[in-house]
Amino acid sequence: MLHLKEIFSFDQMIAPIVIKAIFWLAVALSVFYGLLSFYYHGFFLGLILAAIKIAFGVLLARVFCEVIIILFKMHERLISIDEKVESAKTETIIVE
Repeated sequence: MLHLKEIFSFDQMIAPIVIKAIFWLAVALSVFYGLLSFYYHGFFLGLILAAIKIAFGVLLARVFCEVIIILFKMHERLISIDEKVESAKTETIIVE
């Protein structure tokens, strides 16, 4: 559970929580949009179209969210590399 202090001090990232919420919202919208196929296209065609729309919508939402998460993980790794380089520079200066 996030506390206000963690959110405003940027000690804890809230982006993963927001991304998960966006994913589940996109899944719900995909299911709703797929179920509308029954209303507009009848049972058999609606069933086929609903399955395609739901599967494609969920897959697309998942890929989109994974790309965003990958960007955040890349950022974390770059910060880690930068910290290691900076600590190596200070160790080199102290030794000289």
